[in-house]
Amino acid sequence: IKNVVKAELKDANNNLVNCFLIYPGNDINNKQINSITFVPKMILNKFTKYNVYVEVELGAKSEKKSFTWSFETGDAKE
Repeated sequence: IKNVVKAELKDANNNLVNCFLIYPGNDINNKQINSITFVPKMILNKFTKYNVYVEVELGAKSEKKSFTWSFETGDAKE
């Protein structure tokens, strides 16, 4: 990953979730290799669907790729 163009985490109502974003370009520990870590600045709601969108630049030619996925939270007690 050369650069992160756009990275979003949204709840089921399309509200943006404020996150810390760690990727190779800003990882002070140099542990991120071709990966992106979202760390929400708030506790995510239980039993809620979240959608993720990431657009990155790859390699020396800055080829752009985008990825989308979703996940649903559960109950921390389970």
